[in-house]
Amino acid sequence: MMSSTDPQETRNLAIVRRGFEAFAAGDMETMKTITAPNAHWHDTPTALSSGDFDGQQAILEYFGQLARETEGTIKVTPTVMVADGDRVFVLNHLSAKRGGKTLETNNVNVFTLANGVVVDTVVFSGDQPAAAAFFS
Repeated sequence: MMSSTDPQETRNLAIVRRGFEAFAAGDMETMKTITAPNAHWHDTPTALSSGDFDGQQAILEYFGQLARETEGTIKVTPTVMVADGDRVFVLNHLSAKRGGKTLETNNVNVFTLANGVVVDTVVFSGDQPAAAAFFS
C-alpha cells in the first residue's frame, strides 16, 4: 500500500525537479547548489567516458561534454518521479543528435540526497547498446 509523500520526500522531489530544469537550461550555477561537492555520478560507460564521475566539478564537466558532443540537442525529460525517503527515482526520456545519429531512450535515474543536496546518482540505461553506439 502506498503512503502519502512526507515533507522530506516532497522537498527531495522539488530538488531533483529543479536539477532537471537547470540541466535543460544549461544552468550550471543552479546545478552547483543542488549537488554536493563530493557527489558521485554513475552512468552507462560509453566511448566518451567510463561513466563514473567523482565530485561536483567532474559531474558538471561531464554535463558540459554531453552538451558539446550533442551540439546542445540533448534533452532529458522526466516522465515519472517517485520519492522514498532520501532517494528519488526518475523515469526519463533522453533524446539527442550527434554526427547524423539520433538517440531516443528511456532511462531510470536514482538520486540519493542528504541535507538538501544530491550526493549520489545512478543511471540505468534503457538501451545501453544504443547509447554506446550513439557516443562511439
